[in-house]
Amino acid sequence: MFFFIWFFLIGILALVMGIRALRKPNSWPFNRFVDEHGETDLVNVKFRGIFLLAYGVVFTILSFQQLI
Repeated sequence: MFFFIWFFLIGILALVMGIRALRKPNSWPFNRFVDEHGETDLVNVKFRGIFLLAYGVVFTILSFQQLI
């Protein structure tokens, strides 16, 4: 049960951060690295958002696997 809770919390946090990266790419955790090429920053932030969404889905599914 302990691992279920931790995997579930990490998965939900990753899902929230992934959605935040895709919806508000200029928000706090994603606008730290600014250079002259703003377009590449947005592409990198959107890539991070997609990666975080996938990571969150995998961790959430793994959390339910811990219950078995």
